[in-house]
Amino acid sequence: MELKQSSLYDCSILHVRLWPRRHRLKYRFFWFALDLDEAASLPRAGILGTGRWSLYRFLESDHLDLRGRAILPGSLKRELLALVRNSAVEWDGSRAILLTQARFLGYVFNPVSFYFMWNSDGTRAAVVAEVGNTFGELKPYVLGPVTDNGGDWCLRVPKHFYVSPFTDLETEFEFRVEWPADRLLIDVDDFKAGEKILVSRMEGSRTACATGSLLWRTLRFPFVTLQIIFLIHWHALLLFLKRVPYFAKNDRKDLQRGVMRPH
Repeated sequence: MELKQSSLYDCSILHVRLWPRRHRLKYRFFWFALDLDEAASLPRAGILGTGRWSLYRFLESDHLDLRGRAILPGSLKRELLALVRNSAVEWDGSRAILLTQARFLGYVFNPVSFYFMWNSDGTRAAVVAEVGNTFGELKPYVLGPVTDNGGDWCLRVPKHFYVSPFTDLETEFEFRVEWPADRLLIDVDDFKAGEKILVSRMEGSRTACATGSLLWRTLRFPFVTLQIIFLIHWHALLLFLKRVPYFAKNDRKDLQRGVMRPH
């Protein structure tokens, strides 16, 4: 197996909490950068496929608001097109790459995925950040052309989404996304009352999406999606022990807006 338009990124992710207690988390993993047209044509079986016996399984219904619908090839791309058009982005539905985790042995958790969209003339149309939480909820944030600032796509926006019990809903996300090439660089920071309180940086390098590459990364990053969810809960315990203020999911429901698959 080798996907010509898709790739893999070997990444490191750094989280540094600056307030009210300093806390640091760094780990390594790999990401799929899947061309949505190629992803819609994946076989059911194989190391990467859509069937339940695939080692890495990609399901369009894991993204946006397709849960509960019939899984049809290309549905995710159509959903993405509707999303960005509602955000006044001009995208002709040409090429789109999804930066994400696939299911490993049937399980996946994506704290964030990114869509990168090109028009048929090669121009860059938009970036969409799809943020997920441990309740299975999703919320997309659209970075359109007006957020393209000297090569980086930047957007600061009210979060209005419950992501962590240690961050209240009145914070803001700031996305700074460099368009991926051989190098990947993405920053997602949290701000409260104009002050940066949490730093998140993802850096990576690109390689081919082929059978040998996937087998090697399976050995290098075994059970990668389970490791991510374990680290989230382990560091949540450490933050609790540091007496970082805790915010319950049912608090401030009025500030949980635009959520897909609400819990």
